[in-house]
Amino acid sequence: MTARIISAGSDERRALVLLFFVPPIHRPGDPHLDDQIRAALPGACVIAYSDQDGEPIALAEARARAVGWTGGPLVLGGFSAGVLRGVRKRLLEGAKPDAVIAIDGTHADLPPAAWQLDVWRPIIADARDGRRLFVATATQQLYVESLPGEARYMATITLLRRLTGWPLASPGPLPLGEHVSDGDCHVHSYASAKMDGRAHSDQQTRVLPEMLRRHLAPWLARGADPAPAPAEDRVTPEPPTPEAPTVLAPCVLRLGAKGDDVGDWQRRLIELGYDPGAPDHDFGRLTDAATREFQRDARLTVDGVVGPRTRAAAEDAAPKTIPPAPPAGLAAAFLACARADLAAGVRETAPNYSERIQKMLDAVGVTWPDEWCAAAVTFWLRAAAQELHVEPPVRGSAGALALKAQFERAERFVSAEELRRNPALLQPGMVGFETRGDPGSGKGHTYAIASAATAMRFTSIDANGGSLGDRVAETQRDLRHPRFLGAGRVG
Repeated sequence: MTARIISAGSDERRALVLLFFVPPIHRPGDPHLDDQIRAALPGACVIAYSDQDGEPIALAEARARAVGWTGGPLVLGGFSAGVLRGVRKRLLEGAKPDAVIAIDGTHADLPPAAWQLDVWRPIIADARDGRRLFVATATQQLYVESLPGEARYMATITLLRRLTGWPLASPGPLPLGEHVSDGDCHVHSYASAKMDGRAHSDQQTRVLPEMLRRHLAPWLARGADPAPAPAEDRVTPEPPTPEAPTVLAPCVLRLGAKGDDVGDWQRRLIELGYDPGAPDHDFGRLTDAATREFQRDARLTVDGVVGPRTRAAAEDAAPKTIPPAPPAGLAAAFLACARADLAAGVRETAPNYSERIQKMLDAVGVTWPDEWCAAAVTFWLRAAAQELHVEPPVRGSAGALALKAQFERAERFVSAEELRRNPALLQPGMVGFETRGDPGSGKGHTYAIASAATAMRFTSIDANGGSLGDRVAETQRDLRHPRFLGAGRVG
């Protein structure tokens, strides 16, 4: 479980806003989601959970009190799976929020179980009577209702139509969509294709902050702290059996899937020259980013879902070509970029996060809370290549060992054994690699090599460096260290 305080808030009786969402991928030029949330809710205490499941309300309140929260309205909000695995879970645990913000995520089984409908009904009824705030949004992605076998489920838009009785038949564009309301119950529906990853991801990065500004902030500003409905009026669903993860048909893979089919897909991506990380049979964020990169190159719908079309395209695809060797000046430019961040004192303002670090993570298509050593090396390398108007020798990666594999495939990697035999081969502007953690953990670390080897020793510029591992720092290293793996040639 990963949690972070987006804002401690400032109001005397501030709201506690708990948000559950998947780590957003920010497109170039887009404002960071956290910044938008802080701007929309300047007086609230806001805690965000990036793993979608979150934590029980009591633990969240303790976390908020540690930063000065003294009580106030409770708001639950989520995007996509964060609505079901965060918001809905809290409701089933007995939470009685004053407001619920459900962004494109109120889907259910097909057909839905009674408790999957009942969990929302008292929220909607209270909102229509002005006792709570309920805001839900939905795209028109109905492909989920025609997936094969057990992968099929009811779309968000279908469930909202069933719960509210509203047709929601004329979906509109961002940022408002089609807006239908009754009291303090609001539903916004947005135009999209039947399968549309862009429309879905926009719901998090663009629609979520808009709904906080448009509905939640004014509702909180007017002092809304409504009394909950009398106990006899509440509909309390029967506790369900523990919710099992979505079972996907063999031909449909997406973020969160696990198994041999995922491992086969990861190996195919590697064969094609993409970087899903190690083939660990777990469809995580690296695999999702690599899948989207392949779909983009293959001119497919970029949604990270591996269905029949994506599989067929991968079977017919040829491996990506290795970029031509860059000019010698690239190594010097790469090292200059690393030294600039060292001189600027780049460091974390929260674990694995600052505005500068987020730009580095954006370079490899992931976001907080991923560690950022490989993202920084990628960022420096791409910045140097852009400055010289050339292609970098490798694409870069969010994983150190995956980045090392790219240098190996490009035949630009020099092993530790070879460097120990001939230390003169180690030059400033190379990319160094070592293992991290317990032997066999599969974790690595990477950095910019800042000096030639003298008496087997050299210096490096590291992200995730320093005594606390929280900054860009200069480090003294030794070629003979057992963790040292070798170095990649940039120029």
